[in-house]
Amino acid sequence: MKVYRTKEPLLISYREIEGNPFYVLPPGTVLYLDEVMPEGFCRFMIYANFRGIPNSEEISMKPEWGGNYIAPVWLDKITKDELKEMMQHFPLSKGDVLEIIKSNELTRDDLADIVRQLPENQ
Repeated sequence: MKVYRTKEPLLISYREIEGNPFYVLPPGTVLYLDEVMPEGFCRFMIYANFRGIPNSEEISMKPEWGGNYIAPVWLDKITKDELKEMMQHFPLSKGDVLEIIKSNELTRDDLADIVRQLPENQ
């Protein structure tokens, strides 16, 4: 199994969450390649620890799922427009912003434009 460690924050999106809230997978997260799909994307697995059981609902396995239920989230590079929006609503470290800028080849002018649009108190 191929294993990858991310070098940049990645936007996590889940199509079923209304309002498109921002969730970020931090750099340094280990991804395990599960499957390369013929549609042109790759499916990865990650492992997460949680003390106890999170606020959730148990899902009963249905025979038509063949013993495997997958409801994937999507990981994407963070675009200039998303970065602009995230900086107004989401705590990003300087390192996060730097990695997003480098990975997306944003220019100093792009960053200056984003900073100009932030509220004065940020």
